[in-house]
Formats: sequence, C-alpha cells, structure tokens
Amino acid sequence: MKAVAHVPARGFSSLQTVEEYFDRLSDVGVREVLVLGGGADKPLGSLSEAMQILESGLVQKYNFARIGVAAHPEGHPDVAENIMEEALLSKAEWAAANGVDLYYETQFCFEPEPLIVWEQHTRGLLTKRLGTGAKLPAVHLGVAGPAKIHNLIKFATMSGVGASIRFVSKYATNVFKLATTAAPDELVTGLAAYQSAEPECMFRCLHFYTFGGLKPTLKWANANATVAGEFEQDGSGFTLR
Repeated sequence: MKAVAHVPARGFSSLQTVEEYFDRLSDVGVREVLVLGGGADKPLGSLSEAMQILESGLVQKYNFARIGVAAHPEGHPDVAENIMEEALLSKAEWAAANGVDLYYETQFCFEPEPLIVWEQHTRGLLTKRLGTGAKLPAVHLGVAGPAKIHNLIKFATMSGVGASIRFVSKYATNVFKLATTAAPDELVTGLAAYQSAEPECMFRCLHFYTFGGLKPTLKWANANATVAGEFEQDGSGFTLR
C-alpha cells in the first residue's frame, strides 16, 4: 500500500514550510502527493491555492512520480463553477508544460449521471485548451464503499457533495433503511457501461472512501472483481481513503 501525502495549501504558512514537508516525505520514500487548496476558511499564511505550490518548482525538485489534484464534479460548496473549471484547466496546462503525470481525484458521488456529464464537459474543455490528441489527465473516481446509509448522509453533508445526495436522502425518512448498508454497485455498473461506450473517457480507476471500514470495502471490491487485477489496468490501481 503506497502512501499518498495530502498537501493542503491553506494549511502551510509559506512555501518554505511546504519544502520542509516535502523534504520529510522524500526521506520516508513517499513518491506521490495530492496537492489541494484545502478546506480551511482562513489560510494559515500566504498560500491559498494549489497552483501556488505547483508553480513553485518544488514538485519537480523532489521528483514526485505522480501528482493528484482535487476535482468536484457536482460543484464546490464555496467556489463558483467557472473558477473551478479554470483551475482544472490551468493545472492540466501546467502538467503538460512541465512533463508531470497529473490526475484528477474526485469527491465521492452516489450516481453515475453527474459524473458522466462532468467528464464529457471537462474532456471537451481540456481538448479545446490543450489541443486534439493531447494527453489528458486521468480521473480517479471517488466512490463511497459499503456503509450504513445514515453515515453516508452524514459524510455527504459534511463534504458538500451536491445533487447526487438525493440518491441517499430518499432513505432519510425511513429509520429502518437508515440502519441498512448501501454499496456502490449501481454507481460502478453505470460508470463501467459508460466507459465501455466511450473508450476516450478519462475515467481510469476508483478511489474508495472507506466510511464503512477498510475490511468491508476490500471485501466488496474483491467480490465484484470478475478478473484478477481488474483494478490495475493502468498501473494506478484503486485507492483507499
């Protein structure tokens, strides 16, 4: 299991403290980082956006093998959609110019439709910005592993998950259903069908949020993998949070 260190810009007082953090990560063998703006209302110092860290040159200096950045297919609770779109495009542009292996890691969702609409729209914007035939960032899809429905609603509300919360909220008035466990079968099946029909789509792997525990998530993933190594198609595998 490979550690992916989170680097929230708003949690660092300066680029110097980011460099000190990268230095320690390098010492213990971390090769991949997820660079975020961060959810703090007020920045700790002068950093407030992921791009400030990406453009500092520190990523190249410490030779991280792969860089993840956050994506919010159903919107960000605190940032306008046009600003989020421009941020995704700018990061992809930066990665292409610097030869960096970049991927988008999404917030978790419950329905395939919002993800599909977002992927089509984002792919179109990236193709227009980077050019036809350009290598586009892979998308690691956020998926909530098997968990009690009341926990899914709680985490979705805390995380600002958007429209697909309807999928879970329909259980909110039934106290018995709230105590049952929901698994992402329908979500993954819908996304797989889309991926099969759209081979150029950016979906590459699943990123599991283990709200119901690590073991139940692993058990579900293994039970639903029809081919050994199914989650290793591009070497990125599936990840757990």
